[in-house]
Amino acid sequence: MNIKNDVASQLSTINKVYEEEILRRAKKDSKPERVVIKFRNDKKVNKERPTVDVPLECLKFRKDSCRISEYILTHESLNDDINENTAEDQKKIEKLLWNKKSSANKDLLNNIHNNGQDEPGVATADGFMVDGNRRLMILKRLAKEDTSITHMKVVLLPGNKDIMQKVSQDDPDVKNLREDDGIPTIEDIDSTENRYQNEADTKLDYTNWETAHSLFRRMKKGIALKAQLREHSDKSGLSETEMKAVEKEYMKKYIHPRMLVDEYLDFINRPGVYTLALEKGPGFDAFAEHWSRNISKLTDEKKCEKLNIEFDEVSEFKEYCWNMMRVAAPLMDDTKLAQNIRKFLSMWQNKDSQKTLRKSFKSIKLPKETLDPFKYEEDWKLENGAKVKQIFNHANAFIKTESIQETSSNRILEALKKLETAFEEITNMPPSDRDDAYKNCNKIKDTVTSIMHEIENARKKLKNAATKK
Repeated sequence: MNIKNDVASQLSTINKVYEEEILRRAKKDSKPERVVIKFRNDKKVNKERPTVDVPLECLKFRKDSCRISEYILTHESLNDDINENTAEDQKKIEKLLWNKKSSANKDLLNNIHNNGQDEPGVATADGFMVDGNRRLMILKRLAKEDTSITHMKVVLLPGNKDIMQKVSQDDPDVKNLREDDGIPTIEDIDSTENRYQNEADTKLDYTNWETAHSLFRRMKKGIALKAQLREHSDKSGLSETEMKAVEKEYMKKYIHPRMLVDEYLDFINRPGVYTLALEKGPGFDAFAEHWSRNISKLTDEKKCEKLNIEFDEVSEFKEYCWNMMRVAAPLMDDTKLAQNIRKFLSMWQNKDSQKTLRKSFKSIKLPKETLDPFKYEEDWKLENGAKVKQIFNHANAFIKTESIQETSSNRILEALKKLETAFEEITNMPPSDRDDAYKNCNKIKDTVTSIMHEIENARKKLKNAATKK
């Protein structure tokens, strides 16, 4: 999968005006507290860097923070690009950060209000937060009510040596504010954010979408998925075989579903409006389910042939799926939506069901175009919601009938095919799954023994009955 370029190796851009202001206004301490942060190989060599108290107004939110990527990308798709260098757009980013998880943010606000800032943030030399966007947001809010809150404790990443030299001529103590061991590359900064994102005590705070978008964005910049995974403390020591299995799992769980989100938005003619696919749409987990249950099985002609599906039908199949997912999101909970997604492929394999889908979806109507994409989606669902549900139920009825007619012999044959597929993929199984897989194999063995015993008894009874005759 080649989606990379060479952006990651480029040096990050540092605003020298902002950088100089921080060096001049930060609190000076001849013996500052020093900590080890997740930057470059600092943890490996136990390299400490100084913490520094920086005025709140000198610190800024990064719009590239994966916490708010959905909202930033949606905003920029519908409006002008956000310029993180302006005070006006900094307020927009702060608002997006607060609204993203307002309940969790209120808890954090109360925590910092009662206990103060616990962990230092990490910021670029010109003050853009790499880790600590939410803490900065909370401190800025508290500062409006408490005038004693004026600074945030951060570790500054390396900056321009010429600016350091310029400021140190007036104040030699400024050299204690940071370690200048080379301006960070874009990869250095992304890697640092990624490491903090996957820290054990904060990992659950990131959604699957945020993780997927972070990984995918860095892949596009030229940072291979394997290299990103090696940054995780729990994966750095894996063998190449083990890492290959983990990489495959991440492609399945995050990267392929992330790409499907873009496909879906292109289909509804709203590229970049990620809120329509996530918060106000099927949701990221639905795309992950769709990839796992359906699309992953149709990626080449050989796979399609096994399922008795023409490879050139795949794009058409996707369109029907998008329409069903488009209307399903507001009409059912996540569990029900996932259950329906699992039926898509079977519905397409059944020729009667497929015929129903092809015929019925011709009646889909497009509402009157509007400048508001969210209003347009609401109108589309009002116009077609009941109709799509009816189409789904009609097509699904053929699957239910087919399921009832399926014989025990066919079920055994189908189970055998699935086991053969599992055997082919056994070498790529993640290490964490092996114990459970072994236990399940024993259960399968016991079940097969019982089935064979029952079949043998039935054969004997049939043979005895024939002998008596």
